[in-house]
Amino acid sequence: MTGTFTCGTTYTLLHAAGGRVNDSKFSSVSINFPTGQGFTPVITYDTNHVYLNLACNTGP
Repeated sequence: MTGTFTCGTTYTLLHAAGGRVNDSKFSSVSINFPTGQGFTPVITYDTNHVYLNLACNTGP
């Protein structure tokens, strides 16, 4: 993905209309991004989706 990213934004990476099989999750995740952007990328899941959340960094 390229572009301008803002902390607090969530992107849908995967939509599984029938649900994720056996509540499956990725066994490993590797996210390369420039540091100093004010966010930390976090992968989250619900029944039918995998999301990329740009969690805002707080503090110094």
